[in-house]
Amino acid sequence: MRLVLLALLGWALCSLRRTAPDVRAANDPIDFETTSWAQESAPSVPTPERGRGRRRRFATSLAFATLFFAGAALSAGAGDALVQAIESDTTTTDTTTAAPPPAESTDESIPPESAPSEEAPAPAPPESESPPAEGTIPPDGETPPAESEQPAPGTDPGTEPEPAPEAPIEGTPAPDPTEPAPATEPTQDETPSDGSAGPDESTPAPAPPPGPPVIEPHSHAEDGETRTVDPEAETIGTFATVWLHRALPDPTPPARRLAPAFARTLRAEARRTGVDWAILLGGLRAEGRTGRIPATRAYVRWFAEAIEDRMQAGEWQAFLALRGRTSYADRAHALTRYNRAVGLRALVRGLDSSKKALAERTLADDRIDVYASGRADIAAGRIDVRVLILLRYLAESHGQVTVSSLQSGHRLYARPGVVSAHIYGLAADIATLGNQSIMGNSAPGGVTEKGVRDVLLLPAEIRPQQVISLLGLGGPSFPMSNHADHIHVGF
Repeated sequence: MRLVLLALLGWALCSLRRTAPDVRAANDPIDFETTSWAQESAPSVPTPERGRGRRRRFATSLAFATLFFAGAALSAGAGDALVQAIESDTTTTDTTTAAPPPAESTDESIPPESAPSEEAPAPAPPESESPPAEGTIPPDGETPPAESEQPAPGTDPGTEPEPAPEAPIEGTPAPDPTEPAPATEPTQDETPSDGSAGPDESTPAPAPPPGPPVIEPHSHAEDGETRTVDPEAETIGTFATVWLHRALPDPTPPARRLAPAFARTLRAEARRTGVDWAILLGGLRAEGRTGRIPATRAYVRWFAEAIEDRMQAGEWQAFLALRGRTSYADRAHALTRYNRAVGLRALVRGLDSSKKALAERTLADDRIDVYASGRADIAAGRIDVRVLILLRYLAESHGQVTVSSLQSGHRLYARPGVVSAHIYGLAADIATLGNQSIMGNSAPGGVTEKGVRDVLLLPAEIRPQQVISLLGLGGPSFPMSNHADHIHVGF
């Protein structure tokens, strides 16, 4: 076929070559009849015959048609050859990599009770007839041991083997890897985890020898004592917060300190009406009047007279009667106790500038019980002014407070890698309030709840960042199980 096409192509090319001469003369558009000089100088050219032009056009068409069909034939032939080559390679690969059919298909005609031949290992019995612990997955989902862990046919695993038709026969060749492993007696590693003894119920399998645990249990006992688990690092279900030490500024910057003129006005109205200045300032602050001058002199006078008329029932009742809201009464009462703990001079000069005076008042206050090394911390100035104000504030609120930990005596790390706030003098542990122990008094309405609520009512500039006990009342307070005997307050 290819030779025929090439022959036709050559014949077409020869025809084109024979008809190439005289074509220009035949198709020259110049009019020789009207050009005289052309008639004289041009030689006589014979006029091509009409049939020769037709043959030339036919030969050209035939040549192009031959080229087209020749290219199509060559492309089709090359494509068929490529497909045959690919199919032959795939067939060769499949034939090479295909595994032989499993022996079960050739041995289906052998009944289960007949002995296996030496040509192929005995097939595994059906699942319904096999023992519960041999060659099958245990009921609790455990995978059977690997084939390499099973004992050799000639070894003695420690128990008398029970004759079974599916047991391996000595002298038979190794089973094919594609077939299931022959059933053998369970070894110590094959003993089910639920305690079943395997196929022989009368002879229990020997217990596995004791070995070291995979994960060593973490012991909190050190030198015979039980170490307290740090809740922020080791309690399940809690999210630890990384507390970074920073130099805290004065809680009362100049913009938040009372103006000296307003302090004189406040003191003068307190003397005139007989109402404590701390009550007047607490009521004004609870109304949202902040800044250096919370109110005018006239408003302070009116407020002092209004509170004086309602003071017979008590401070909290006076605030409640004045505004009619318990939230206002709670806030104003807490700010009143805070003002008493700080003092009017510290509110005018700033808390940091009054730290030494506050430390002396704390040490001299009989309502505050601090252990000996903790008192040394206060006297040395190692305790932040916020902690000093906290202790005096709780003493004003409950009449008595016992401090179980300041800086001295507390461990360095609150949890691995995080230094405790106690080390920087920014935390205190409260053991008792009003001569009532925190231990065993964390029920609703108890002394622990009252103490936590009082701490949360402190003004924003002195409010702590951690209030840890067995109660979580929102804000910076959250519960932890190892704070049953104290309230931790950290800044």
